Amino acid sequence: MRLNAVAEIENYKEILRKDPNNLQALIGVGNLYFDTGRDLLAIENYRKALAMDPSNSNVRTDMAVCYRRSGNPARAVEELKKAISATPRHAQSRYNLGVILIQDMHDVEGGTKAWEALLENVPDYPYRENVKAEIARMRSMRGTGKQVYK
Repeated sequence: MRLNAVAEIENYKEILRKDPNNLQALIGVGNLYFDTGRDLLAIENYRKALAMDPSNSNVRTDMAVCYRRSGNPARAVEELKKAISATPRHAQSRYNLGVILIQDMHDVEGGTKAWEALLENVPDYPYRENVKAEIARMRSMRGTGKQVYK
């Protein structure tokens, strides 16, 4: 772990010792744990932050990524759906939902639909053409028996 991350984590922990309900500190320390791959600690802090601000789709999406990385893609999907429900134009939630459905849940149809919903709900998505190409690739492989992702 990078040295400044250790110091930053300690700073946030000190803030939280004095004020356990400091939303920004919970998110900040969660983000540092996220960035350093300490997913269970990130989840713990994100859950506390979401208890105070359940509609924060950025935090919920990062927590979903942590669930995926820690081997719980079903919970990741659940959290991403909550993020999308709270913020229908949240592009990262919609994109990640497609990735997890396809790669982890082996639900190519569901993942493709998630990406189509991304394009429909976020018309100015900057990676629109890339997503359209992936959707076309998924559609072309249907019924071929080819593995979509390894």
